[in-house]
Amino acid sequence: MRLPIAQLKKQSSALAAILLLVAVLMGSVNPSSTGSGDQKSPAKTEPAKSLKINLDTSVEVKLPEVRDLSAVGFHTSDGKEGWVLRLPGNRPIATPAYADGLLFVGGGYGSHEFYAIKAKTGEIAWKINTSDDGPTAVVVEGGYVAFNTESCTVIVVDEKTGKVIWQEWLGDPLMSQPAISNGHLFIAYPAGSTTLNIRRSRRRRRPRYEPVLTDCSQWI
Repeated sequence: MRLPIAQLKKQSSALAAILLLVAVLMGSVNPSSTGSGDQKSPAKTEPAKSLKINLDTSVEVKLPEVRDLSAVGFHTSDGKEGWVLRLPGNRPIATPAYADGLLFVGGGYGSHEFYAIKAKTGEIAWKINTSDDGPTAVVVEGGYVAFNTESCTVIVVDEKTGKVIWQEWLGDPLMSQPAISNGHLFIAYPAGSTTLNIRRSRRRRRPRYEPVLTDCSQWI
């Protein structure tokens, strides 16, 4: 189902105006690293660790006031600490992704900004401006970060620097994030769907239906 951007903007007041990127520095969550070193090769992602949440032992968290792109730390009553950061524009944003100590998130529908944020401190590691607006949620594998823009380009950047590796216009609009597996991107777009090599824009095939990844298998 296609949702008009205007409708999403009208709902922005009901969505989070502040990006709560809370890094629990003293908790038990320790996400696995999925990237590689200097040589960029697809790496297998370790299974995610499960985390049970007991609402009976939850504590109220009072967040401090923040300014745009300036992380502010806070402490909870049970001895944990974190930070909160607000992105400019007061726009609805896509879900951030985490890899190798960094959080990756776009500036929201209507924006041209994309950020990498240090998970421990909330400091901006790098920022890029896209030619198209509306960065989607991202996927990360082997040191590459990939995302679509609403109008209408898939972009692949270097995880550590934000340098654009390649980008390709696919069609208007692109309303969902890509999927990634074993060095290949799977993307649905108005004319159909396609598979692209993560290292460079090289299409393998062009199926008629949107692919779905389940347990490293492709279903069409």
